[in-house]
Amino acid sequence: MVTKEEAKSIVAYAFRNTRLEDVHAGDAELDDETMKKLMKEAVNKVYFLLELRDKTRNGFRDLAKLIHEFYGLEEWDDPEIESVYGEWEILLEKMHDSKSSRKTG
Repeated sequence: MVTKEEAKSIVAYAFRNTRLEDVHAGDAELDDETMKKLMKEAVNKVYFLLELRDKTRNGFRDLAKLIHEFYGLEEWDDPEIESVYGEWEILLEKMHDSKSSRKTG
């Protein structure tokens, strides 16, 4: 399993069958409380996968492969890392500015 497939598996596991599906189905609104619960649910699921990866690389890969097959992720578009470079540069700049302001403040 390659990194692109692992990324799709992590996202599918984190967001499929969650409150996001309720919003998509029109059964819930994406208000602040729903968004908070959705993010908490996603963080917990990603945390589980990263813990599994750290404890047993094969266990993580096996689970990622099962998720990939279960959700038919071969049909999903491959991730495009270039699409986040600008966002990443902005985040790094903000982090740098924050550190600089703490030193001078």
